[in-house]
Amino acid sequence: MPTRFLALLLLPVLLGGCALLGDGGGPRSELERRQQQWARQGFDAYTYDLNIACFCPYFGPVHITVRADTVAALEFRLPPDVPPPSEHERRFFSRTVEDLFDVIDDALREGADELDVEYHPEFGYPTHISIDYYEDAVDDEIGYTASNLQPLRLPRSPSPAH
Repeated sequence: MPTRFLALLLLPVLLGGCALLGDGGGPRSELERRQQQWARQGFDAYTYDLNIACFCPYFGPVHITVRADTVAALEFRLPPDVPPPSEHERRFFSRTVEDLFDVIDDALREGADELDVEYHPEFGYPTHISIDYYEDAVDDEIGYTASNLQPLRLPRSPSPAH
């Protein structure tokens, strides 16, 4: 009888330990769930606006056009007195939604000190990502805001003549 009693006492601890070994519904499983939600949309062509907040010279917004899951165009919305972005800045903003998911994945793998993510309720893509990689470091924080995503309806290719 004491063995059975001890087993009943330890059961919640053992079950709780199993939850600790898995993700238990944390940021990793949320990321995977949202990636699947986004993939179900089937959008391989879309436009959206991206702002990046960091210690960098240009923050955005940038209007991004994605076709065939590749950035096809960047439209920088610059004030009149701001020079056009450098090639490095253009590459920095050249991101698909899948690239934003990769940013989150990288922050999780690297063990970022703080990670805050919000996702679009219908489409599943990240609408807000805030990362502080190191608590005591200065200038390592970065934030991404994605908005105004619009799927593009590409024209069908002409049917072959018979």
